[in-house]
Amino acid sequence: AEQTRMARRYTDNPEAYQLYLKGHYFWQKFTPADHKKAEEYFNQAIALDPEFALAYSGLGDTYAASAANGWISPREGYPKAKAVVKRALEIDDELAEVHNTAGALDMFYDLDWAAAEREYQRAIKLNPNYPITYEVYSYLLSATGRLDEGIAMAQRGLQVDPLSIPLSDDVGGAFYLARRYDEAIKQYQKSIELDHGDSGEHINLGEAYDLKGMHEEAIKELQKAIEIAGRTSTILALLGHAYAASGKHAEALKILAELNESSKQAYVSPYDLAVLYAGLGDKEKTLEQLNKAYEDRAGWIIYLKVEPVFDPLRSDPRFAALLTRLHL
Repeated sequence: AEQTRMARRYTDNPEAYQLYLKGHYFWQKFTPADHKKAEEYFNQAIALDPEFALAYSGLGDTYAASAANGWISPREGYPKAKAVVKRALEIDDELAEVHNTAGALDMFYDLDWAAAEREYQRAIKLNPNYPITYEVYSYLLSATGRLDEGIAMAQRGLQVDPLSIPLSDDVGGAFYLARRYDEAIKQYQKSIELDHGDSGEHINLGEAYDLKGMHEEAIKELQKAIEIAGRTSTILALLGHAYAASGKHAEALKILAELNESSKQAYVSPYDLAVLYAGLGDKEKTLEQLNKAYEDRAGWIIYLKVEPVFDPLRSDPRFAALLTRLHL
């Protein structure tokens, strides 16, 4: 039985395994184009071996991450992810990777914090050396206001995989959500030393600079991120926020017009628009977009309880009502 499970977990087909590894490589990169490539590789691996549980899990991760980051509509991405994760669990329900993805879907899509935490704990029990679980578990802890636990969990992940840029960024993110901006900035700078060519840490560093009040530095980092990843709605929204915060309202409004124009052709996350409106100080529009983000299950809405960008809205009863709907 053990041998059968090992065969299902991995695959007897070396070509399928190579395709899986390529998919995993591109999945860990932080651009829509890379995620498209990851999706193709995982699908090719599944075509060669329809019983390859890990490839389904990887495909589920790709759909879920693309949805969370607003590169595809969450209403399209999350149900697709759920379907492939269900298939992976049917093939092998003792894979840490699959329980990890199932937990991420409980968290991002169903907003079921308790179910997500159970899945993450199960994943860690099955494989304490799978670093990604510490990453998403830290998201849950931070999102629910357990900020110190969130930092500690992200640091545990980095201990398992010290050279991982996503995990290094997540330690920075946990510091950022705890309003510990100096430590966040230091951590993001470490990530950049590991890899200059990834947009994620420039985005994160830009946001931390912005909230610390270092707007010029923020603008510079976010422009670097655009050079790497293109004009994604997340980067543009944060850049618009930094422009607005530094008094460059005309530039911020230009970005708003660009995002509104883009939304006619492709999905633009209402969460990103909310970030930009918050920067512009437009409370009504911010709340309107946050409500849409909740309806859409736009990825980072899970951080509403702790995201510093929305601090100016915390005293508004409509904001409190939205937190209740998020089970926060």
